[in-house]
Amino acid sequence: MHLIKTLLKILLALILLLIIGIGALFVLVEPNDYRQEITDLVKKQTGRELTIGNMSLSIYPHIGINLEQAKLSNAPGFSQKEMLQAEVISVGAEILPLLQKRLEIDTLTLKDLKLHLQKDENGKTNWDDLMSSDGKDDQHAEKHDSEHAMDLAALSFGGLDIQNGQITWQDATTGQDIAVQDLNIATGEVSFGSYFPVSVHASTSLSQPQLKTVVDLSIEAKVEKNGSYELRNLQLNNQTQSSELPVQQVIAKLNIPSLDLALQENRIALADMTLDVETSGAKDFPLAAINNQIKMDQLQLNLNDMLLQIPQIAIATQAKGQADFAIADLSSQQTVENLSFDINKQQLNAFVRSSTDASGPALTKGIKQAKLNSQIQVDLEQQILNIEQLQLQAMGLQASGQVKGQQILAEPVISSNLQIAEFNLKQLLTAMGVELPAMSGNDRLQKVAAVMDVKFDASKQSAQLNLKNLTVDDSTLKGKGSVANFEKPQIRYDLALDKIDLNAYLPPKTETSESGTQSDEELVIELPNELIRSLDIKGTLKVGDLIVDKLNPKNILVTVTAKDGKVNITPLKADIFKTTVNAKAGLDVTGDTPQYSLQTQAPKVPVGDVLMAFTGDDKLSGLGSVNLDLNTQGKTIKQFMANLNGRSDVDLTDGAVKGFNLAQSIREARAKLKGETLPESSEPKQTDFSSLIAKANIVNGLVTTETLSALAPYMRINGEGTINLGKEQLDYLVNTKIVGTDKGQGGKELDDLKGLTIPVRLKGNWLDPNISLDLKSLFAEKAKMELEKKKAEAVEKAKAQVEEKKEEVIEDTKKKVEDKLKDALKGFGF
Repeated sequence: MHLIKTLLKILLALILLLIIGIGALFVLVEPNDYRQEITDLVKKQTGRELTIGNMSLSIYPHIGINLEQAKLSNAPGFSQKEMLQAEVISVGAEILPLLQKRLEIDTLTLKDLKLHLQKDENGKTNWDDLMSSDGKDDQHAEKHDSEHAMDLAALSFGGLDIQNGQITWQDATTGQDIAVQDLNIATGEVSFGSYFPVSVHASTSLSQPQLKTVVDLSIEAKVEKNGSYELRNLQLNNQTQSSELPVQQVIAKLNIPSLDLALQENRIALADMTLDVETSGAKDFPLAAINNQIKMDQLQLNLNDMLLQIPQIAIATQAKGQADFAIADLSSQQTVENLSFDINKQQLNAFVRSSTDASGPALTKGIKQAKLNSQIQVDLEQQILNIEQLQLQAMGLQASGQVKGQQILAEPVISSNLQIAEFNLKQLLTAMGVELPAMSGNDRLQKVAAVMDVKFDASKQSAQLNLKNLTVDDSTLKGKGSVANFEKPQIRYDLALDKIDLNAYLPPKTETSESGTQSDEELVIELPNELIRSLDIKGTLKVGDLIVDKLNPKNILVTVTAKDGKVNITPLKADIFKTTVNAKAGLDVTGDTPQYSLQTQAPKVPVGDVLMAFTGDDKLSGLGSVNLDLNTQGKTIKQFMANLNGRSDVDLTDGAVKGFNLAQSIREARAKLKGETLPESSEPKQTDFSSLIAKANIVNGLVTTETLSALAPYMRINGEGTINLGKEQLDYLVNTKIVGTDKGQGGKELDDLKGLTIPVRLKGNWLDPNISLDLKSLFAEKAKMELEKKKAEAVEKAKAQVEEKKEEVIEDTKKKVEDKLKDALKGFGF
């Protein structure tokens, strides 16, 4: 506004100079003789140097003056030498009508006008020195001009004619350069109470970004003596082009048939306005063309009440996408009804309706009459926003709700509640061209509904979600979540899911895989390390009933914390396999190689069911406690195995080790030594046990057994050895002592081995190990033991026989002695 006033002052000064020159015509005749006085006057009034190449007078049909090669110097410190220059400035006026308070001026002509506007690095402009310091002079001048305008009995101005003008703007604070070229402004004769035409043509170029604009404006205006004015038949054509912006070309056409500026009545009325905008997108812009037609009816601005009212604004949009864009055609109709804006109170009210049709590769079935309606209330003074009656209907989706906002001009706080009626999400995604992965359940994602509250706080950089109810098929999710500090999000949540069958959402299982594909052990697990390092999460998820694969855990509790590249899940609890499992898990990606940890405490675990559920193979069965404390690192399963460290404690009862039958192996070895052939066994290939205790340390994938003991119905087992997890190899020596029993796995058939301790070597692949038994030496030892036994029995027998003979000899000797003694005593008469 100050710039316009300054330019008007300059033009008025030039007119004043011309009138002074006209006065000099009558007194001095030769105006060139007085150029110095004129330039001195300008110097005194503006501080600038004015140079005039030539001055000439005209008498017919009006007294006039022409200035040739006029130049006004620039302010000190600016690069351009002149601020304003023109090849020809001419104007004429009637002298006698002025005495009757009638202003009659010929057309003011400016040819080859050049105006240079600048701002230096400190923000100072080259017209600051032309502005009054406190504005009092401006106010006084405006009042003075207004009073004199009101005193005019009549006005007759031949008009303004600017030919081939140029205006440049250089802003050193932004490095921006703007140039207006080919500036042509022409008006008809101006007089009170009559419409006069105004036409403007200009070409504008912008340097950052590169932008060229051609403007053509035509309008009819009328000025009344009381100072009011009216405009009509405004037509504006604007064509903008750029090679640097995503939008390549914009063509705008504005048409206002009538604009009633009844300023004396403090009223502005605009009966009708249309604006057409055609936009052409560049190759990297998603839309190839966008056409907008805006129509506004019956605008009323009451300047007394400062109230703006528009009954209806209609906006029609047509767009075409680029060849590779998801939307090919878009047609939209927006209507703003009963718009009311109280300028004093800064309050806006309006009802907005929208209807949209769209089609394209992303919308296989297209969008038909997608509707959005809302009642909008805005209080800019209180910075309050209310959106009521919010309704959305699109592609089978129906949503309703309301939005409230505070501090909307500073740091908005927006809260909303939203209700989404049940809809078919699968059908919606398919219509949008989203290809869903194959799911085992064909009826999934067909029933989705939600009720939620959302709050956004710009000052705290936070968003909060209160999920009152989210229903997906048969599952219901409730809870709260929040995000703070959007640059490095802090995520918090507390969610509860009643039940879900994940199997229905997972792809169907295939029996076989393609040959030649990479094994699971070699598959690389790529983690989004940078994303994980940026996470700041603390949240709890509760799941009442979960089905995944062959598992059916219940009462699941998962609490996750993540910060600075470390993710911990503790506690991790679930009721599964008729017991409660407590676990802790961790992930650390602060280094180049991800590190994992796992701790579990699980009493009364059916190990066979667990292995079958996770691996599909129950190599070990039994009921008991399984405690693990493990950590590893790597990017593949094979690396996980090779880098595994920790320990494991297993205490099982009434189970079996599957893969080999130890009793059968002993029987086969025994029969081979005896040259016998055993009939084919129907017994399962497993070794039963009533108790199994195993404790092991794990270092770099090597499992070393501290304790291995088992009780079987027919033998007692103790062992030691190692398992190489990376190579899937084991090396165990199991000492098996046969006990006296005729029950269990072949117990009766091994009676002849009772009491022996049999060393069994298990070596090779852990799923199918080689089993070796040294029964030959065992039988040799047994034969030696039998020989020793027989020797001992023979010695005992010999001893018994000797004792028996000894007694017989004694008795016989005794008898013989008695007989001889009797014979000897017969002579004595005994």
